[in-house]
Amino acid sequence: MKYKLYWVKWVDATMSSGWMPAKDYEVVPNYIESVGWVIKETKDYICLALSWSTLNQIADVMEIPKRWIKGKKRLHLK
Repeated sequence: MKYKLYWVKWVDATMSSGWMPAKDYEVVPNYIESVGWVIKETKDYICLALSWSTLNQIADVMEIPKRWIKGKKRLHLK
């Protein structure tokens, strides 16, 4: 397979809803860890396919901005 499997740790955008005093708001980073095949990479994005079928089809593709990535490592299947 020409596509490589990677683990990627990245920080995601978050949102809070509901009323609260502004002074009580705290920033809490939301770190995500994803595993998928890198199907496309640009200077700004890495695109991971999270699912791959035996019919050579992909599903659940994530486009992660590279500036959000905090770490990545290539994985090897046995």
